[in-house]
Parts: sequence; structure tokens; C-alpha cells
Amino acid sequence: MTFAPVLSEVAAELTGRSPSLVDDPTTWAYTLRDAVELARPDWIVSHHDLGLEASALTGPVSDVDAVGDVVLAQTPAGLAVGEAVRTLAGLFPGVVVAASVTGPATVAAAACRAFELDPQGDEGIDLLDVSADVIAAYAAALAEHGADRVLVWETDPGAFDPADIASAHRPLVRRLGTIGTPAALCHDGRVEVDGYGAVADPQHGLVDPAVFATAATFADVLATPGAAGPLLVTAGPVPASCDPAVLRSAGERNGPQR
Repeated sequence: MTFAPVLSEVAAELTGRSPSLVDDPTTWAYTLRDAVELARPDWIVSHHDLGLEASALTGPVSDVDAVGDVVLAQTPAGLAVGEAVRTLAGLFPGVVVAASVTGPATVAAAACRAFELDPQGDEGIDLLDVSADVIAAYAAALAEHGADRVLVWETDPGAFDPADIASAHRPLVRRLGTIGTPAALCHDGRVEVDGYGAVADPQHGLVDPAVFATAATFADVLATPGAAGPLLVTAGPVPASCDPAVLRSAGERNGPQR
């Protein structure tokens, strides 16, 4: 089992610091250290913010036709995520850094809402196609910054047709495959996409992070319905109220901590 929790809220609780990822990505990365050392995840997840990419794409433009001209990796948000990934890779050599990337359909659905477009209309489908190419380029840029994996979150794809969603993932899968960076997909159970090395959904490894707040040990988390699978990802940040003993027991899943 590969354990890939989102630890930002726990990190803030442990350190007493809550830096902004976009405003201070280096401090964001350093803040994760205590939580990572406690839980010893197999993958260090960079962040979890399903609105980051859509806001970065729609914020600078007033016309939907201009979205495709935005280089996401060069926006303030994209630069910040790249810096956080680069810092994490330096802090944890030998540990997999998984860069979170919001899936193209989730990005496009949010953009459709921002521009008041019908996701099933021609403009909505065109926006999905544009988002597919933009997200593929962004994911490749994060790999260049040091990401060992890309963790794609397609958990709010809106009303797009499943076939169109699958098509929108092809540029991303193809781009990452070309540069040799493995990718994993987290989805809400309604998405069927080929080409990912690992997949998690609510029935297979994508767990509600709230279970960590009520668990007494990591074994309780593993006993949660849907937790079984080769990849265990939290569907959002582990809550700050999580007992550190739970994460400590997670960190001892492969043997006692030294």
C-alpha cells in the first residue's frame, strides 16, 4: 500500500504556522516537515486546492477565448506550486514528492461557472479541450521542478460527458508519459480514464480525511470502508484535530520510528 495523505492542516497545528502556499511557498514546504516526519508517508503530497488552477486561469482574463493563452506555470499560483515542489524535493531526497494537479474537467467546470457557460454546450466543450492542454503543460512543468509523481484530482468534473472527460485526460497522460513521470488519478467514482499508473476513488483508497479525527490508530483508518487498495489518499487535508498518535502509528506501519 502506498500512503499519500494531505498533511497541510496537521503541519500547521504541529508548527503553529499557517503560511499561504501562493504567498510563501518555501515556508509552506518547510512547515510540512514535522508532519512528514511523524506520518512517514510514501508520497509527500504538495497541497490540495481544487480551485487553484481555475482561479489562476480565469483571473487574468475577461474573455473565455483568452484562457488558452495563459501559461499556468508562469502565473503567481503556478510559480508558487513549482517553488513548493522544488523545496520539498530538496528537503526530502529519496522520498516521492507528488505534485497535486487539478484535473482538466474539474478546472473546466469551475471555469464554466466563472464565465457562465453550459459545460455541455459548444463553448463548454471547447473550454474543456483548452483546459486539457493547459493542465498537461502545467503538470510537465511541475515534473521539471522536481515532482516524482503527479497526483491528478478529478473529483468535481461537473456535468461534462464521461467520454469528453476521458478525452481531456489524454494530453496529460501522453505528456507525462513522454517525460517519464508517473501519474495517479483521484476521482469521484464517475470517471473512467485509462493510462494512469494508480487510481483511487471513494471505493478504492480515496478516504474521507475526517476519519483521522475519530480514529485511535492507523489501523482504524485502514478498517474504514473503501480504504483498501494499492493507493491510500486522503480526499483533502487530514484535519488538525487528528491525534498525532494516529499519524505516529501510520509512520510505524513499516517498522518502529527511530
